Amino acid sequence: MNNEPPSCPKCNGHDFKVWKLPNFMLLHWIINPGLAFNELVLGQRVPCEMLECRSCALPRMERCFVCCPACHAIHDSRIWSGRYGFGQWLGIVCPTCGERIPCLWNIFSLALLAITSPLWYFPVRYYRKHTIPSRPPLKISNASRPSKNSWLRLAVTWGTFMFVATTLIPFIRKGPEAGHWNWIELLIGVVIWSLGGCAFGWLLSRFLGKGVGKR
Repeated sequence: MNNEPPSCPKCNGHDFKVWKLPNFMLLHWIINPGLAFNELVLGQRVPCEMLECRSCALPRMERCFVCCPACHAIHDSRIWSGRYGFGQWLGIVCPTCGERIPCLWNIFSLALLAITSPLWYFPVRYYRKHTIPSRPPLKISNASRPSKNSWLRLAVTWGTFMFVATTLIPFIRKGPEAGHWNWIELLIGVVIWSLGGCAFGWLLSRFLGKGVGKR
């Protein structure tokens, strides 16, 4: 950033909270092994630094911004949602100047990339050099705005993924080896990840929807 304090695009305020390591939410992205799937398969990336305006009387999701270190433009973090939230394997780019914005890496993603580097290093280097990054739009579409039931979608998505990864796949793999299917274990997994998914979705929606007056 430059020496001048950034201005909020919505209220022109200068009171920002900076999200950077060791912020818990960013640290969680780095150390959670399940999020390696989001990075390597879905192409979801998280900026190394975000700004939360403490002057806006808006939900947290609507007052979080990303500052481009190259041109110092400040963008609503929600422009990297929807279809622009996926397929960003090489990182996100500033919609104003097109330069890449530094992003976090999950440690398990890095470990897997290091092991498989002979398979992808040269093709990715060529692709990165000869491909113009896709820029997201500057304006927020209606689809990017959180709905009242967004927590329920988060609950179903996260709970289903964790159930499949931690319960269903081991259940299918161990069944033939043991000579029988442990249906009780599968049922327990359904209950655990249904409740866990609801808790995760509700807590995340509360966190992102929190206003400045609700500290």
